Amino acid sequence: MPGAELARLTREFVRENSIYRGKAIRVGFPELKPDDFDPASHAPKFIDTSRVSEAELVFSKDTALLVKDSLFTPIEKTADCGFHTKGRKEFARDK
Repeated sequence: MPGAELARLTREFVRENSIYRGKAIRVGFPELKPDDFDPASHAPKFIDTSRVSEAELVFSKDTALLVKDSLFTPIEKTADCGFHTKGRKEFARDK
């Protein structure tokens, strides 16, 4: 199997079978020396969102708009945003 085909199949598999797909995660990017890196403590952590309601969030008007546009819209309208397609379309705010 040519390398390009293997890479394409790997990208396709990860896109469809990622353990992170549809999940909320917390990721930190601390400035560490290579010897201080610990894969267990510095790995992404899943966030339990089962008790979170969008209606209960309280933000200023500007922050609420940013959260809606950059967080909820891509999650709720993934297909419309084009994040799952090859070539990744530009996100249009006023579709």
